[in-house]
Amino acid sequence: MRRSIIVLFIYCIFASITSAACQYCGNRLICEGDGIAKLLERCGQPLYTQTVGVDIAKRRGFEGKRLVEKWFAENPYGSINKIRTYTIVSGIIIKIE
Repeated sequence: MRRSIIVLFIYCIFASITSAACQYCGNRLICEGDGIAKLLERCGQPLYTQTVGVDIAKRRGFEGKRLVEKWFAENPYGSINKIRTYTIVSGIIIKIE
């Protein structure tokens, strides 16, 4: 389980480096790299949240744990995908689906 979370995290980092995905909430834009405060301000409260796991980051000899969550929100445009999924690591959106 821990290994799959790390692989998912690495994939999300590489995907966000190549192109940051953005979507509209009403007439306001939310992008990968934005914080949850901006997400809540622009899109409102999520339908529900799910804690996926904990990512362990090692930098410069220090080790820190980062919470990985998925937030599920209703798509205001009612397109094919009525639910949007935001993957959040330590309060930062790393993936929008």
